[in-house]
Amino acid sequence: MSKKYFENEKIHLFVADSQRVAPHTHPFLELAYVRRGEALHTVANRQYPIKRGDFFIIDYHTSHAYDSKGSEPLEIINCLFLPDFIDPALALCDTLEKLLRHYLIRMQSSTLHPDPAAYCFRDEDGTMLALLSGMLQEYEEKAAGYTEVLRASLITVLIRSVRQLSFAPAAGGAMAEAEAHIRTHFADPLTMEALARQYNYSAPYFSQRFKQTTGLTFTAYLRRTRMEEACRLLANTDTRIIDVAAQVGYRDLDAFLAAFKATQGMSPRSFRKYIKG
Repeated sequence: MSKKYFENEKIHLFVADSQRVAPHTHPFLELAYVRRGEALHTVANRQYPIKRGDFFIIDYHTSHAYDSKGSEPLEIINCLFLPDFIDPALALCDTLEKLLRHYLIRMQSSTLHPDPAAYCFRDEDGTMLALLSGMLQEYEEKAAGYTEVLRASLITVLIRSVRQLSFAPAAGGAMAEAEAHIRTHFADPLTMEALARQYNYSAPYFSQRFKQTTGLTFTAYLRRTRMEEACRLLANTDTRIIDVAAQVGYRDLDAFLAAFKATQGMSPRSFRKYIKG
């Protein structure tokens, strides 16, 4: 399946009614909600039954298929979208996990399951159906401001979905404060040793606790935060690359260029061109 749906928009909603859908992949994220019927859903090498009230999110380039069961036809609300529909800086987020961990969405690192796209969610109270039905109506009617409504609704849908996968209470204490400090002061010359002293920890103990909480080393977390902000600036402003580097905490342009390419797979100039065309 190609990006034909996104010739004019970066989101596409519709209702599909089919007994069987052959294995296929697509270069976008797909959120699918079962409105009627039952089926066997095959995702990559896994199979599981789906029924009314189930919903799931399929990553880029992940093969999946449906095989309807029973006499009632399978009816699915499909929401296909490119992550940069939410914000241009999300253009390279080709998995649900990357999208949710991005600071623009801000799901708590310590509570987010490592592979949220691997699960079938359940809409126990109809909240998700109401949200998606409202989005479908907005998309079909295309009243003034409908894209802004869809954007806000999509963020709500994603966050409400992943709440079901939170396997731990929201992180608190020193590590949560340290994460918040990095997100606020990423442009400053931060060091792990200084942050450890701020919370009265030894550097080795702080390093161990920080990685346990976030899944990343201090250096990797700081670099990721800086690169996310760099992507936002490159996508949404005309700020010169050398000034972008300075605004995200890099005094050495070559170091910024190397870090950006290592994390994003392309140069800042290429990223800006990719986003803006």
